[in-house]
Amino acid sequence: MTVVDRGLAEAIGVEYTDRERVIVTASGQEIVSKVAIVKELIVEDGPLKFERVLVMDFNENVKEGLKNLGVSDSMVLGMTTPEPDTTTSKLRRVKLLLI
Repeated sequence: MTVVDRGLAEAIGVEYTDRERVIVTASGQEIVSKVAIVKELIVEDGPLKFERVLVMDFNENVKEGLKNLGVSDSMVLGMTTPEPDTTTSKLRRVKLLLI
């Protein structure tokens, strides 16, 4: 799922849902993010209509790290990938964000 900095989310006018997700960073920090809808998101392959995104506050370390990679410091494009849980034989959402 795409993760968007709160400042960008406010600037483009996302519509918030009543849902939240907890993201676990590579360092183990848990961050509560809000699920929102973007009416249209343009990517290389063309427009994505009514995309769900996660909105959170990017701290300066995250922004600096993204800048050093030569990418936007306001958004991380991605997708939620289900992962098999071998103990329950069900799929579960991955909550890890490596930035």
